[in-house]
Amino acid sequence: MAAAGGLLRDSFGRCLGAFACNLGMSSITRAKLKGAEIGIEMAWNLGYRNLEVNLDSTTTLQINENQRNDDHMSGLITRQIGMLLDRD
Repeated sequence: MAAAGGLLRDSFGRCLGAFACNLGMSSITRAKLKGAEIGIEMAWNLGYRNLEVNLDSTTTLQINENQRNDDHMSGLITRQIGMLLDRD
C-alpha cells in the first residue's frame, strides 16, 4: 500500500498548500513520481508558474528526467509530469 503527499511553499518557506492521497498498491518510485505530478498540477491550478521541484529520491528524479517514454513502468506518470512542466 502506498500514499503520496507534498507541500507547496513560497520562496520564504511559507506554506501555500499541501496534499496527501492514498494510491493503493504501488512501488515507492511510482508513489514519489505521482506525488510530484500532483504537486506540480496543484501549483499550476493555484496560478504558480515558476517552480522548483524537490524530490527526496535521486532515482525518481533521474527516471523523470530521462525516461519520458513507454519503456519504463512509470512512463505514463513521467509523460504527464513532462506535459505539466512544458506548459506555457
